[in-house]
Amino acid sequence: EEVTLSVPLDRKRMIKLNPRKNAEFPPRSKSVDRLDRPCYPVRIVSEKKPITQHLVEGRNRPAKWIAVRFKRHKQWLDLSWEDYYRSCEACGLGLSALGLLAGDRVAVVSNTRWEWGALDFGILGLGAVTIPVYQSNRAEEIEFILQNSEPRVLVLEDQSQFRKWETIAKRCKSVEHVIVINAFND
Repeated sequence: EEVTLSVPLDRKRMIKLNPRKNAEFPPRSKSVDRLDRPCYPVRIVSEKKPITQHLVEGRNRPAKWIAVRFKRHKQWLDLSWEDYYRSCEACGLGLSALGLLAGDRVAVVSNTRWEWGALDFGILGLGAVTIPVYQSNRAEEIEFILQNSEPRVLVLEDQSQFRKWETIAKRCKSVEHVIVINAFND
């Protein structure tokens, strides 16, 4: 069963649906005419799907719809849903080429960035497990996490994370492959 709602574009108010009472929070104000505001459709689907299935369905969205907007070199760039899907797929295929299998673990040491999300979808698409690691952790903390989670692949954001890795690499025997997202700090 599928229900489609029309939710106003009002960034100051967040509307959440309460599944138990099927009510809207915060309640609508009777004094505000919401029909004047532009709306976007929201779908509530009762069947449960894995998040990767939503990504696959997202690639069929109109080309003008933006999946990810990010800043690089003081300029905002956009990725369409198709481009984002292809990036996620490329991450999954790259990891698969390294021999990653379902149930294997991939540790990611990175700030929040669009590549992190694409990598996560690629990992999930293979049935592997993402081990998120704060980029602000000290080398000893990263070592503790890696020794306890035993990832086969380690993904690092940049040279500063790679320098931390170099100090602990000999003690983290499970890591077979190291990938650096931004090796040359653009």
